[in-house]
Amino acid sequence: MAGDSHTNFDQRAFTADAVTGSATIAGAMVAGLRNVAHARRERAVVNAISGRDALIGSLQRRIDKQRDELARRDAVISEQAFTIRELQLRLTMSNLLRQRGK
Repeated sequence: MAGDSHTNFDQRAFTADAVTGSATIAGAMVAGLRNVAHARRERAVVNAISGRDALIGSLQRRIDKQRDELARRDAVISEQAFTIRELQLRLTMSNLLRQRGK
């Protein structure tokens, strides 16, 4: 019935066009699914990087806080060491004066 004179309908051309159209739609769907998968992978990477950066920031804040605390303790220790040296000097001077008086 190809090329019926009344409708001039070519069934082979119709079938070929239908197959081509279906293949085009299927290709578009596959491309869409690949794009979705790619976007999900990219989002997962971005989330992992964001989580890593947040963790690094948190650790850096803890390090800074501990460094500040150590600096404060060092200042106290330095002040105490100075006081100890001053007291030792006074004790030495007192002992020398006492020995001189004998």
